[in-house]
Amino acid sequence: MTLSVKDLKKSFGGKYVLNGVSFDVREGEVFAIIGPNGVGKTTTLKCIYGEYGSFEGEITVFGERNVEKVKDRIAVVSEKRYV
Repeated sequence: MTLSVKDLKKSFGGKYVLNGVSFDVREGEVFAIIGPNGVGKTTTLKCIYGEYGSFEGEITVFGERNVEKVKDRIAVVSEKRYV
């Protein structure tokens, strides 16, 4: 798997905003996370690329559980706009 997310859970202030997200993306696949505002799309991605260091579950990127080891192989476009 290029990306594997298993039973991902993330809470803020004791409230879970992600509760059991799981999916796999294989090499060569095109994958999108879509849905209405507030369902956890951005939170899921921030967990994957390491912006949120603490979460429950398992994330593997290019076979590594430590995203720091593969950050040079991924690209992130921030949702923030700079003027």
